[in-house]
Amino acid sequence: MARLESEDQAVPSALELTFGASFEEDGVWRPYRLVLTSGGREEVLEDADVETRPIGRCALGLAPRDEIALLAAGLREVLGGERKCLKFEPQEPNWSLDVAASPGGWTVVCWIDAGNQIADHYTWDALGIRFFTDSARILAFAEALDAEGAVK
Repeated sequence: MARLESEDQAVPSALELTFGASFEEDGVWRPYRLVLTSGGREEVLEDADVETRPIGRCALGLAPRDEIALLAAGLREVLGGERKCLKFEPQEPNWSLDVAASPGGWTVVCWIDAGNQIADHYTWDALGIRFFTDSARILAFAEALDAEGAVK
């Protein structure tokens, strides 16, 4: 599991990615469960049963393009000052993640595309979270992504 938490402990927010076993289907994919929490609220985006709901799969590409490695590398580039911000959206556009420098830390914004989970096209119907965090938490998230990606 890879978890990125807010710096604020009074009203904690976080995004959490838990991965399943990889599968092959026009490439190699890794299903995931994305959980967004803020205060007492929680929103979950997870891989559906393909038999009952073929639309809205939640999987990150591993081959030919390793999206888990790209996300971890992008986070390190932001931390290292090689980029001003990271804008990540997987090939299957179920969600997006933006990480940008803020005075004294980092702003994290994650949106779930709610429309893409029930229709066969991308929409702008979304819900999400925004929180402030620090470099240590972003680095820990990148390291957890590396560890998850190595499992495949």
